[in-house]
Amino acid sequence: MADGGASDVRALPSMPASSVRASRRQLVLDSLGIVASAGGFGLVYGLSARTAGFSPIEATAMSVLVFAGASQFAAVGYLLGGFSWAGIVLLTAFINARHFLYAAALAPYLDDRPRWLRALMAHLLTDEAFALSLSHFRRIGRADVPAYWWAAIGSTFIPWNAATIAGVLLGGAIPEPGRFGLDVIFPAAMLGLAVGLITGRRELVAAIVGAMVAVAVSLAWDPAAGLLAGGLIGPLAGLATRPGAADREPEAEIMFGPRPAEMSTALIPLAILMGLVTYPWRAVPLLAPGIRRLPPTIQAYIRLVGPAILAALAAVNTMVVLDAARHPSFHIGIEWLAVGLCGVVVVARRGLLVGLVLAAVLAAVLRATGLAPLP
Repeated sequence: MADGGASDVRALPSMPASSVRASRRQLVLDSLGIVASAGGFGLVYGLSARTAGFSPIEATAMSVLVFAGASQFAAVGYLLGGFSWAGIVLLTAFINARHFLYAAALAPYLDDRPRWLRALMAHLLTDEAFALSLSHFRRIGRADVPAYWWAAIGSTFIPWNAATIAGVLLGGAIPEPGRFGLDVIFPAAMLGLAVGLITGRRELVAAIVGAMVAVAVSLAWDPAAGLLAGGLIGPLAGLATRPGAADREPEAEIMFGPRPAEMSTALIPLAILMGLVTYPWRAVPLLAPGIRRLPPTIQAYIRLVGPAILAALAAVNTMVVLDAARHPSFHIGIEWLAVGLCGVVVVARRGLLVGLVLAAVLAAVLRATGLAPLP
């Protein structure tokens, strides 16, 4: 892919062929870390989905049809929290609304491409594909479709889906996930992802308020209502906060239950619905040139939804437990330490995957030594 075909390069007259090839090589080099990251997170998602009750077919369908990591992770938490499918679909639409901003930024480069091609490209548009492609398009001065396929498919879609399958199959072979600390991976991943989306004061306030509101409403009413309230109120608090002088504006956000029957397909319709509310955000700016701008306040709210919902998920899954009658109560345990450790690692810029491993190891060691009970 790095060298491409001669015909592909000649189709890019704005730069010499050698410069286009050099930019493609840079794209491939930039994507190597994303390949590893997508594989790692896909494995974590597969483990989380499996222990939440997803069958291999259901987890794979979610990765193929939705193909949006943050909302897929969130769906695991929503299902554990007792959300209805309608609530999951609604919050999926909120989380993935940021893809509208990505598509709008790429659309001017792709206006001259066939409509069917842009429609296909839209489904594969993720945070990582956007970041890699936009940088490459800017270097060469126009679109390069073969390079986009590498950014979207080679660096993300293939490793994410392959790792999802591996994770869900591996999860089925582990009889007691909590003994190995795997139960803390989900809330730790949610906190780590939320920290990664915090680029300034507004995002920080949205995440903190989202988590506090989610826990309070969960204890007073129900975890499902708490997650919804935190995810919607947190961004409002962020909007009411004055941005800090050093805040940075991101172009892209680079960014467990009973075992099911092996071939269960009950959640596939949910995956289809989640995909249906995600796709328009990606496709409309690419297919309808006149609909590319949203009011600045709406754009700001969309950017704040991610950290608020993810922080709410982390807080509720760490601090709220349900008894046999589904009555919520406040929980203090080693999960706090493990999830907090992951957050500290991410803040220190050591990487979310490192944080997840350390969180699981800490939980496993404390339980193995008898300092903490098994979940």
